[in-house]
Amino acid sequence: MDQATAVQVTPQMEAQEAARRHKGRIRAVAITLSALAAILYALSLAHI
Repeated sequence: MDQATAVQVTPQMEAQEAARRHKGRIRAVAITLSALAAILYALSLAHI
């Protein structure tokens, strides 16, 4: 077995990776909601 591929994954590394993914997901949701709000605002202005 090659030593380079046998990397020990600690629970701390796992937690950091999960936190990083979670932060990215929150950012994506925030951007999506902001874009939706901007579109709805533009449509309401166009309707007036």
